[in-house]
Amino acid sequence: MSSIKLFQEWERQSKDHIRLNESEFSYLDRSDRPKIAEIRSTLNIWFSFLPEQSKKELKSRFMAKDNFDGVFYELFLSYLFRKLCFDVEIEPELESNQNKPDFLLTKNKEKIIIEATTNKYTLTSKIPNIKIRQQVIDELNKLNLGDLRLLIYDLKLFVDQTPSIKNLKEQLIKHCMQIELTKRSNHSVIDSENERFTYQDEFLYFCTAFYVDIKNETQVKRTIYCDSYDIVIDETIKEINKSIKYKKTKYGNFDKPYIICINFPHENLDQDEILSLLRPLEMHRHGIYCKRPGLSMLENIIDPSISAILISFVTPYNIADPQFWFIKNPQACFPIGPQLFMLDSYEYDNDNFVFKVAPKSISEVLRSPWVT
Repeated sequence: MSSIKLFQEWERQSKDHIRLNESEFSYLDRSDRPKIAEIRSTLNIWFSFLPEQSKKELKSRFMAKDNFDGVFYELFLSYLFRKLCFDVEIEPELESNQNKPDFLLTKNKEKIIIEATTNKYTLTSKIPNIKIRQQVIDELNKLNLGDLRLLIYDLKLFVDQTPSIKNLKEQLIKHCMQIELTKRSNHSVIDSENERFTYQDEFLYFCTAFYVDIKNETQVKRTIYCDSYDIVIDETIKEINKSIKYKKTKYGNFDKPYIICINFPHENLDQDEILSLLRPLEMHRHGIYCKRPGLSMLENIIDPSISAILISFVTPYNIADPQFWFIKNPQACFPIGPQLFMLDSYEYDNDNFVFKVAPKSISEVLRSPWVT
């Protein structure tokens, strides 16, 4: 067994949530929260099955702030494919193409080429003074508002340096103390015109509604439940199409089955936020709901050179039950046989999708014992 581990054992004491300017690896490595310890253990197990020659390079990429999502997804897929009884070769040499895909899978002498990518479309690149904004968000997350959490609708900055938000915090606390919670049900939204909180000074403009969270089960309850810039759903379809077009242009046509895997992680997501991504649309009608990718988006991208597309929503915080949509193309030049890639799947046939149920879901595959 290799001495290289993704996460080393050391005494951890932090129970804080992830900071907006912090790398995902740093947060997972420092946190003493039990759920995070479980994640570290799981990722170390996945990591242990990698080829020895791949471990040092992959760990280095994991620790880089901008690489975490892509490397995590590669690690997830590598372990998943092994649990599906494939032999997995990482970045294989191909005679038919000088570019190296992410994986070459082999089972019963049949081979499948896998290319993986992650898409993380947010508005952060378009927000002026984004780092200053994140510092303000971190300060707001330190507030204790009891059973109330913030549903931020707007936060605009008028300065190029971190403003003092002392007055904002004082007025926000005072406003929350005036909200009568006895008549409110848990998980309800306080969003009427007279109950919403709005603040403006020469430094910033801030507007928020409130979310009632009486029975919060997390160890450290962050103040902000959802930020209007957390999730952008309108660009999801565009990003999927862009990924598929790029991969197809890069590799052209292969001489064997080809699957494109696309993951949609969420920026700075941790276990406190995972539930907010999955709540009903009416709870987050201001652009902060993670919309399940619709199947109709694939009407214009099914191509005979693509055997299947795996669209997933998997992060370190939902690895016990990841969401996925496996869309097989029966019109492909090299189709995926029913016994080769045994996952629940959608098959595109005559402009319609037909759902086929496999013996096991991804969650069951990941939990199942090894087949020797």
